[in-house]
Amino acid sequence: MDEGGDKHSGYRWEGGYERTWEALREDDTGALISGSSAAKRLFAKKRLAQEAGQRIHIVRHCVLALDLSRSMADPDLRIDRYPNRAGCAVRSLKEFVPKFFASCPLGQLALVILQNKRANIVVPLGGSEARLLKALNDIEVKGFKTGGQCSMVNGIAASKSMLNAVGEHSNREIIFVVGSLNTIDVTSPFATIETVANEGIRCSVVSLSAEVNIWKKLAERTDGKYFVPLDPIDVSDKLEELSRPPVESSSRQGVLVKMGFPQVKAIPTLCDVCKLSLVSAAHLARCYHHLFPPSSVTPSIPEQSGEEIDLELERSQFEKIGPCVGCNYAPISVEEGRQFVVCDKCLNSLCGECDGFIDEHLHSCPGCI
Repeated sequence: MDEGGDKHSGYRWEGGYERTWEALREDDTGALISGSSAAKRLFAKKRLAQEAGQRIHIVRHCVLALDLSRSMADPDLRIDRYPNRAGCAVRSLKEFVPKFFASCPLGQLALVILQNKRANIVVPLGGSEARLLKALNDIEVKGFKTGGQCSMVNGIAASKSMLNAVGEHSNREIIFVVGSLNTIDVTSPFATIETVANEGIRCSVVSLSAEVNIWKKLAERTDGKYFVPLDPIDVSDKLEELSRPPVESSSRQGVLVKMGFPQVKAIPTLCDVCKLSLVSAAHLARCYHHLFPPSSVTPSIPEQSGEEIDLELERSQFEKIGPCVGCNYAPISVEEGRQFVVCDKCLNSLCGECDGFIDEHLHSCPGCI
């Protein structure tokens, strides 16, 4: 057993492992550098390229439906101080919530717990990140208590009671994080799936156990996504994908949305009287980057095709690389120079760290501002 660890740590050989050494490379000076950041940047740029010219939903009303039935007590996805599937789900959702509000400033989230064949609304729809995180922390403090069976129909019914009050201009979603292999319902789940599909509510499912036909049908019929993560890290990755605004797949026409700018504590929200969307000017400004993505970039040392690499060409390209316009760091080796890019608009150099920070957070090149 692990000495000095908690009671849920178990044997070392029971836990997962990461092949961290595969992300290390040796540059021409003999120093070790990590290639994982480059892979993340490449993934981000592919995502931005796919979203370019697409209509995306930036006004999202989403319900998180968390399964806490007894199937979530299985320890197969335990990690750190999180002893079971429920702990893994809570850990990943605590990472999901701030990412959701960062990518969708006009969005609102709610939390529903599926347990004992019931669906309890723990946090109603709203824009309070702190309230959602507190509810998830409370589940952790209580020891990730699980019990009973999971009910898809009751989960959808509880979510619809909140989503039906939202205007049709919004993208209405339910994200299920489940570990159950079945659903115990008093009515037909297939009829419920047809109803929610006809009402235009998108349902995505992250299944922590295995591929379950009924949950997969729900996701496919409602134009959602269905995932079966392999490990706790993969759970976080799948939820991160769901935190980003979905692409509009239908051909419906855009509509103008009326919004108010009140002096209230928790926004964005809806007016209790007239259901008007209440936001702040800051929320609208943070959506700007979805309309105008950052400028494209070109590698400072392009990858050469063919078996033989022209080292002299790489050296000449390396010597032309200037200091990063973001952090003023200059590369000291050709391998580091391969991580640098050039902004196609202002022609300034950017290091790998700043380039990734721009794609994920800043959304504007410092040299173009």
